[in-house]
Amino acid sequence: MSWFDGTTVNCGRCWGNKSITISSGESWQVGELLTVGEIRVEIKSLKQTGIFNNIGVYDPDKMTKKETVMCYETGIGSGTLHNVDKLFATLEAANNECNRLNKKEESA
Repeated sequence: MSWFDGTTVNCGRCWGNKSITISSGESWQVGELLTVGEIRVEIKSLKQTGIFNNIGVYDPDKMTKKETVMCYETGIGSGTLHNVDKLFATLEAANNECNRLNKKEESA
């Protein structure tokens, strides 16, 4: 929110994210539609050679890959990082995953 003098103040409920997540803790639900604005891929292939040093040795067996995205609706640059495995291309795919997770929790 901007004041008349140009200063900006973030909302105390959403902290500038323009959305509030309310969870009943009872079931998985589809959230808001998001627009991808930034994609981050982090690949590591080093193993630590000692507990107190920063020197690593290349080890293809220790390769890890982490993909995250930032969306316009939750902020680019300083907003929320979303894991790609929790984002879906279609509403149908998101609903299918929610249904699968809810059934999994019901049977547990």
